[in-house]
Amino acid sequence: MNANSLSALKVGFDILMLGEHHSGKSSVVLRYVHQRFIDNIDSSVEDMYVKVIADDDSYQEFSIFDASALQDRYSSSRKQQFLNCHCLMVVYSITDRDSFEPVEDIVQHFNMVRNKAELTAVPMVLVGNKADLDDIRQVSDTEGQELASRLGMSFFEVSAATGEGVNEAFAPLIEILGKTRERRPSAKAVSPTSDRPSTAGTLQIDRDLGTSSPESSLNRRSQSATSAIASRQRSSDNAVRSVSKKAAPEAQGCCVIT
Repeated sequence: MNANSLSALKVGFDILMLGEHHSGKSSVVLRYVHQRFIDNIDSSVEDMYVKVIADDDSYQEFSIFDASALQDRYSSSRKQQFLNCHCLMVVYSITDRDSFEPVEDIVQHFNMVRNKAELTAVPMVLVGNKADLDDIRQVSDTEGQELASRLGMSFFEVSAATGEGVNEAFAPLIEILGKTRERRPSAKAVSPTSDRPSTAGTLQIDRDLGTSSPESSLNRRSQSATSAIASRQRSSDNAVRSVSKKAAPEAQGCCVIT
C-alpha cells in the first residue's frame, strides 16, 4: 500500500473509482483530470487526484481516488475506501467481458459494507470504457444499461482515448457534490493583478503531464493532490462528509442520479 492509499484511509474523498484490470479505469480518470490520454497505466498502483473546476469568481476542488484493480475487494483497506467515499464510479471495458462480469458483485459488496456501517446511499455511475473500439465490442450497450438500472446506477459509455463522454460521466457526480461544497474565491477575484486562481498547488498538476514523463508527473501530481486533500479536509470536513446524506435518499443501498 502506498502513501496515497494510507491517506485515503484517514480522510474522506469525493469519488471512488473501481474497475477490473484492463478496464481502462485509470485512463478515464487521467482523461477527466488532465484532458489527455495515457495508456498502459499500472493498474496495481493506487493514486489520488484533484480536479479543480473554476469560473470567473470562484473555484471548487474535487478529490478522486483511483483504487488498485488488483487489491482484494474484501481487504480492510478496500473496506475503508468504501466507507470514506461520497460517490462511486465503476468502470469496465466494452471490449472485455471479464471486466464486466464482476461489476454486480463489486457494487453489491460496496452496498453491503456501507449498510453494515449504517451509512446512507451514495450516487453511483457505471461506465463502459473504450467506446471507440465498437468493432471489437464484447458487451452491448443494452447489457450495460440493464445492469446499471438493476443496480440503481446511472450509465455512460465513454472513450478515454478520444475523450468522448468522459466529462458527461463525471458531471452528475460533480453536480451533486458541488451543491454542498463551499466555493472558494479565486485569486483573480481578490487581486486584479492575478491571472488565475490560487489553489495551493493543485492547478499545477494539470500542467505536469505536458512537461515530463508520465511516471514522474503522476508522482508529483499525487503528492500535490494528497496535500491539498488533507488541507481541505481539516478546514471543511463536516461539509464534505455531509454530501452523501444530503444527496442520497433515506433508504440504504443505492440511488439513481437523474
